[in-house]
Amino acid sequence: MRGAAAIGGSIAAWLRALVLLLGVVAGGQAALAHKPSDAYLTLAASGTDIAVRWDVALRDLDRELGLDADDDGRLTWGEVRARQQDIAAFLLPQLQLRSGGQPCVRPEAADPAAAIVHQLDHHSDGAYEVLRFTLRCVRPVAALDVAYQLFAASDPTHRGIVRVEAPGQDGTSAATAVLGPDHPQRTFVLRRAERLETLREFIGEGIQHIWLGFDHILFLLSLLLPSVLVLGGARGAFAWRGAATLRPARASSTVNTGGWVTVLWAMLSVSK
Repeated sequence: MRGAAAIGGSIAAWLRALVLLLGVVAGGQAALAHKPSDAYLTLAASGTDIAVRWDVALRDLDRELGLDADDDGRLTWGEVRARQQDIAAFLLPQLQLRSGGQPCVRPEAADPAAAIVHQLDHHSDGAYEVLRFTLRCVRPVAALDVAYQLFAASDPTHRGIVRVEAPGQDGTSAATAVLGPDHPQRTFVLRRAERLETLREFIGEGIQHIWLGFDHILFLLSLLLPSVLVLGGARGAFAWRGAATLRPARASSTVNTGGWVTVLWAMLSVSK
């Protein structure tokens, strides 16, 4: 019995050290783990034209272009509007589309379709610059080669969520992919379902996102450990031991990283 208690105490001490280490690392990485850099690119093909909508986070553009003119930590519409030409000049070269081996380009300046429209939109993580413009291909688009290089030199974690839409006999068909510095190119074949490929890419991105976020790993541990360890023993000699069967873990996902560290530390300290 004494040996089992000693083993339980050793396990608890090791787990306390692990929780403390993860808590310290996660505290420094929480911002990056919770919200990596994302942008949203929608390409709607119709004949030879491709209508582009590009949503890019203002915080990312501010990092690259210094949009906050008075450096007060708050971006205003006036500050963004004053730099619209700079924003367009920065974004446009980061996207190249090709169809049939030929580049798709902006129409001539005299064409109304050549206009660039700037808007603002709000996503769950803040304000986004919305850039709308048209690219014209030589022939009607059947397959579209997308080369996406946004923030490739400054942010290796950036991801562009690309959605390509095309009209079909059964309505609008769409395909989605995730592009970034490590995989910046993709060929979309219009009117062909790519659901399995899209699912595979999103699962892969989700695994990578969790693995790179230490607080995400800590969250998983906080769910798994109470399912396989139980606290037991005589009064005054409590020790952790393996559970006979797995138990369902119940937790609120709204608890932040610091909260999980506090809860786990308190649970493990009981075994001292």
